[in-house]
Amino acid sequence: MAFTTRHSILGRIRLGEELAWEEFVGHYKPLVLLRARDRGLSATEGEDLLQDLMLELFKGNAVARFEQDRGTRFRDYLKTIIDRCAFRIVRKRGKPAAQVGAETGEVDAADSAPGPVTEFDAKWNAAWRKHLLREAERIVRSEVKADAWKVYTRLVREGANASAVAEELGMTKNNVYVTKHRVLGRMREVVAELEGGE
Repeated sequence: MAFTTRHSILGRIRLGEELAWEEFVGHYKPLVLLRARDRGLSATEGEDLLQDLMLELFKGNAVARFEQDRGTRFRDYLKTIIDRCAFRIVRKRGKPAAQVGAETGEVDAADSAPGPVTEFDAKWNAAWRKHLLREAERIVRSEVKADAWKVYTRLVREGANASAVAEELGMTKNNVYVTKHRVLGRMREVVAELEGGE
């Protein structure tokens, strides 16, 4: 089921399943590339970062370590590994660590103590919320009827007028609002479940 995404994908990655790797990349590549840009990496280095991350997850047994550390959220764990890999890529350029920290606004996540939320962390958190919303939309879209999804899309995503949507779909305005409320309620449930699993 979709709500066990992190656990099921990570467990299958540990078993070396190729499909799990593809799912992981499909779910998390946009976040990895965003963090790469925030760390000052080029597009090519971003792709290198993705490969390094995959190697770290597989070879470094990072999946097993995460599963043992119950106090850490996956998004924070993933960000730390991404930052560590990005730091190594920047270091390969031959710049001293001090320049890397100044250039990216942070130092290697593995070496830094927890502190105030940085601009980069705020971007990461916003991207993570978008990631959860996209995943929730994918799940809910498969659960509701086409007209219900159209109501959600037109009213919530496109900001259309309820009367126009009612006329467009041959529904009463009241039904449009009820449908929107039901879909939004289900979206909130799914996002909450995903947040609990991520």
